[in-house]
Amino acid sequence: MMNTILDIVDRIPKPAPWSEGDNIPWDDPGFSERMLAKHLSQEHDLASRRSETIDHHVEWIFSEVLNSRPARLLDLACGPGLNTVRLARIGCECAGVDFSPEPPHGCQTAAWAWVPRSPLHHCCFVMSAL
Repeated sequence: MMNTILDIVDRIPKPAPWSEGDNIPWDDPGFSERMLAKHLSQEHDLASRRSETIDHHVEWIFSEVLNSRPARLLDLACGPGLNTVRLARIGCECAGVDFSPEPPHGCQTAAWAWVPRSPLHHCCFVMSAL
């Protein structure tokens, strides 16, 4: 039986952080594909937030942190790039970096599919083993 994210989060007793070691299967392409599906899901906020929430977060970052001025940004642990692409769309020059030995096929394409396109020179992604 395969555990879901909720099975892991809700398990009892809850283990101390990292007590079970580093057991996330980063080198499993199937795991990467499942994580991408969780990031893009609009049914829950378990991996990435829903699109409407991400839109509000990006609006706040742009207005409150960047004073409504485009900037050069580095999005570390960008996942599928949902924040990165939105910030590029409003004029920021963005680079998204994440770790995955087996990056999900089309990860950047998935982000672009969810957000109206901005010029490609405003946004790039690096998804690879460190």
